[in-house]
Amino acid sequence: NNGALSQLAQIQKMKSLLHFINANYMNSLTLQEAASFCGYSASYFMKFFKAFTSSTFVEYLNHYRLEKAGELLRSTDLTVLEISEHVGFENHSYFIRIFKRQYGITPRKYRLLHKEPPVLPM
Repeated sequence: NNGALSQLAQIQKMKSLLHFINANYMNSLTLQEAASFCGYSASYFMKFFKAFTSSTFVEYLNHYRLEKAGELLRSTDLTVLEISEHVGFENHSYFIRIFKRQYGITPRKYRLLHKEPPVLPM
């Protein structure tokens, strides 16, 4: 069945793309770069991506970066600025604004509420 093969190929392409995002989220990653990685035009890529994730590429990438930022806020002593840069945000105020939109609090408050205690040696 050619339709099933095509669907399987698209699932594989999406899996490869998600690995690509995981390996590159900390860099400035554009929709065009992601589309090129898949071998698609930007307009086809936007439809392809939305069909699999129910979100736009930028929404997904920002959500992914914010999840990584949350992990770093909980587990490291990096500054909020260092974390925003480490997860791929070039604009620090934009990072704080969308972090607050996603989590309902600032990154600094998030860290205070969720910081993992240090593991003490036995």
